[in-house]
Amino acid sequence: MSGSYRAVFDTMLPDVIQVADPFHVVRLAGEKLDLVRRRVQQETLGHRGRKQDPLYRARRLLVLAQERLDEHATGKLTGLLAAGDPRGEVATAWHAKEAVRELYAHRDAALALEWVDQLSADMRDRDCPPEIRQLGRTMYRWRTRSRPGTARRSPTARPRAATTSPSGSSGSRLG
Repeated sequence: MSGSYRAVFDTMLPDVIQVADPFHVVRLAGEKLDLVRRRVQQETLGHRGRKQDPLYRARRLLVLAQERLDEHATGKLTGLLAAGDPRGEVATAWHAKEAVRELYAHRDAALALEWVDQLSADMRDRDCPPEIRQLGRTMYRWRTRSRPGTARRSPTARPRAATTSPSGSSGSRLG
């Protein structure tokens, strides 16, 4: 949903309803998580990620869905975040990404829209990393275009399991 793409459709096809599909909304959340990880890496160690750096080693675990992390992977992610994320910014961004993913589990469109409003407000909080605040502003602008509550799960999708977060808690402000 780039600005130029939106502008062309607004001008040429004003009656068309533009929709941001779940894949691209979740991908945007993942991109913001990666930006936070790279910024924190640079601020804490003064260089881009290297093979032995905790946040660099966590990058592939961070992109996985929470329910796909087994006990070993969850423990590894928790340890890497504890070692490389002193202010908890990457963990906050990870929770935000997971919360965005969960938006599309809702079947009730009205409830999902309420959740988008609350989630975008939480993400815009001053305590969140700037990249996540930007994601919150985008989610708020896209809230009617992202259509949470209307997506259908694939019949081959894996069932979601109740898990705890990598930080050890069962939830956070964002998730």
